[in-house]
Amino acid sequence: MLCWCWPRASNPLVPVKTGRKVRFLPSPAKIFDMKILFLFFLIVFLPLNIYPKTINVAVSIDFPPFSFVKNKQLVGFDVDILKELDKKLDDNITFIPLRSNLIIPAISSNLADIGAGGFNITEERKKYVEFSTPYLISGFILISKKSFEKELTLENIGDANIGIYSSDLMVNLANKAKIQNYMIFGSYKELFDSLISGEIEIMFIDYPYAQYIIRQYDNATFKRSESQYFKHDYAFLLNKDFQYKEKFNNVLKKFLKSDIYKKIYLKWFSN
Repeated sequence: MLCWCWPRASNPLVPVKTGRKVRFLPSPAKIFDMKILFLFFLIVFLPLNIYPKTINVAVSIDFPPFSFVKNKQLVGFDVDILKELDKKLDDNITFIPLRSNLIIPAISSNLADIGAGGFNITEERKKYVEFSTPYLISGFILISKKSFEKELTLENIGDANIGIYSSDLMVNLANKAKIQNYMIFGSYKELFDSLISGEIEIMFIDYPYAQYIIRQYDNATFKRSESQYFKHDYAFLLNKDFQYKEKFNNVLKKFLKSDIYKKIYLKWFSN
């Protein structure tokens, strides 16, 4: 049977016999002090909680090499980065796989805190989302079959049939580059298939995707321009109401300087 004996405040702990053993019980004054200390911890330290219980990340399932599904697994450059960041964010990240065109609507409707999948920073997108610290700088290149005789430069392609991906950005860049004959394709796969079939002679596409696709083929199949055009930043999309933007960016900035980031980059984009 347990007996509670309350000592004077001057003796914070007193022995109490409980059958065979002697246990020490705190005095009422000591318990009061502990409660005050606990309340102080709640008031002072809980507001410093860095991360929410869950950070919902809408991730594209159809934009290799940044994020896509392979063998029923979500993989890609962005996915690998986020998995590493998750280790620094107390394992709070939850992936929500979506098609690329649903990422921004998911963020705008507060279904997601972050969006990933090879998004470059544009003024149009800033109307709906904010952007993280950029994690990649890249540009656009020209790709043709090895049999294309001319040198691959924007100044030298003349009236060749050019294929571009269907987006406002690519259409604007094609016009800015004064490309005369271009065809618009709804997917990168259609774009590459059209190049292989001879429907188009050249593709004008972003370097990361081109580099990824070229690696899937024999080096003798394609050639590419030496220069990259219209360089731009890639970043994660952030919900404008996401309250941990600063913390997320700080973790990302530190990670970009690490050897792990370099290994991930070489995994997806090396020659």
